[in-house]
Parts: sequence; C-alpha cells; structure tokens
Amino acid sequence: MLPTLAFSHVAMATRWQIRIDADLAQEYAAGIAEEAFSRIDQIEKILSRFIPSSDIARANALQAGQSIEIEADTWECLTDAQKIAHATRRAFDPSAGKLIDFWKNQNRASFACNGGFCDEMPEWREAFEDFRFGTLALEPERRIRCITHGALLDLGGIGKGFALDKAAEILQQHGIERALLSAGGSTILALDAPKNTEGWKIGFSDDTPPVRIARRAVGSSGTQFHATHLIDPRSGLPASNKNHARVLAPSATEADALATAFYVMTEREITAFLAPRPEISRI
Repeated sequence: MLPTLAFSHVAMATRWQIRIDADLAQEYAAGIAEEAFSRIDQIEKILSRFIPSSDIARANALQAGQSIEIEADTWECLTDAQKIAHATRRAFDPSAGKLIDFWKNQNRASFACNGGFCDEMPEWREAFEDFRFGTLALEPERRIRCITHGALLDLGGIGKGFALDKAAEILQQHGIERALLSAGGSTILALDAPKNTEGWKIGFSDDTPPVRIARRAVGSSGTQFHATHLIDPRSGLPASNKNHARVLAPSATEADALATAFYVMTEREITAFLAPRPEISRI
C-alpha cells in the first residue's frame, strides 16, 4: 500500500487537511498541496463578508440601484447558492446575514418566539424584515445589483464546500486522483479511493457508523460545528431541534449547503427533497 501524504493549513478560521494517496516525493506533493491551499486563500479573500475588499463585502455595501462586477468564482458560488436556496425553498439562504448576526452577537436564544414577528424584539423584527424584503440580484456579465437595500450576504454555509471543490481541481490538474480533502471535519470531499480500497473511511464523533466514500462529499451541520444556533431563514428563529444533519452529495458545495438546509428542514421536507434526487442522501 502506498503511503498517505498529509498536509494541513488554516483558512476561514478552520483547519484544512489534504491527504494524497500517490507515489510522489514528499516535497513535490507538498508543493501541490500548497497550491491547493493558496486557491482556498484566494477564495476566502473574495467570499468572506468580513474582509472589506471582498466581493461579498462590496455587494453588501451596495445601495438601491447600484451594481458591481464580481469575480468568476464569486459569480459561480452565488449561482450555486441561489439554485440550492430555490431547491430547498429557502431552508438554505445566503442572504440571511442580518439574522445570523442578530442571533450570533447576543445571547437571545432563550427569547425566541414560536414563529411570526416578536413585538418584544424590535431588532429581530428589523433584521427579519430586511432579510425578507432586501434584494440582491445577479445580472449578466458577472454583475450583482442591489434592488432594495437590506439583505446581507453570508456564504458561511456554502463557502467551505465551494473552496474544497476548487482545491480538488488543483490536485486533479497535477494528475492526482486519489485524495481526501477536509474543511475542519464539517465538510469532506473524496476523490478516487486509495489504492486497493473501496473508499476513504470517514468516522464521526457520535455513534454513527463510519462510511467509506469515493467521488463523493460529506457535509455536516450541528452545534458541534457552530458556536451558535443555526438559523431557519424561513422563520428567522434558531433551529435546534436536531443534534446534527449529515448529507452525502456529488460535490462539496452541495454537501455543505444541504447539510445547513437539512438541519432546519422537517423530516417530510427532507424526504420530499430527496425523492427526485437519488444522487443525494443522508447519513
């Protein structure tokens, strides 16, 4: 069996890991991994809303009627996010940044209402109204326009998966097909299985049996991966009815976003979503 070459990197406040199963010199493999990590850094610089020069931060600063041109990666990630938001009926929504901030920055979970607007929480109501009625629209030639000011983009539920997919492309450009990439354990992408195996073995912190995967991605959402409650964009309230949600999907982008969505969706909603999509499943 070939030795597995392992490399790590810190980006997006997460430790990233790349494991390569190939007969390569350590230094040569390290150079390829570094190139993949640099790709992740590049994506963080344009997708993080906390970096003032990023495309997302600039989009969030737009006033009604204004537009900006964005990078191809940003356009692709937002397009993917828009499709998943539509498919999940906004259980995943990349424009809920104000709601995320409301619940993250203050200890408000114990004050959550059972749906609707909370008259005793005017700041929550303002955040929810801004989120619901603020609009950012994608336009041709990689432009994003603000129709009504208020929405705040946050790609925290999809950005790591998107970056994993792009890092994997770097490995494949160098002829590496047997590899495993991980973003802090919450999103994992497997290329081809290690030689003479059925797949990369993925274990979990609870009693869920390990799985072996190849050419698939695993996305996990839950309180073990998030310092605060995950928010259901449809109600504007924390969704803490599950310990975790895990998704197996063809790409890390899908796995990352769908794990976020499945955490807030009901069993009936998840079943209905999966019915026409045999390529996606739960773990």
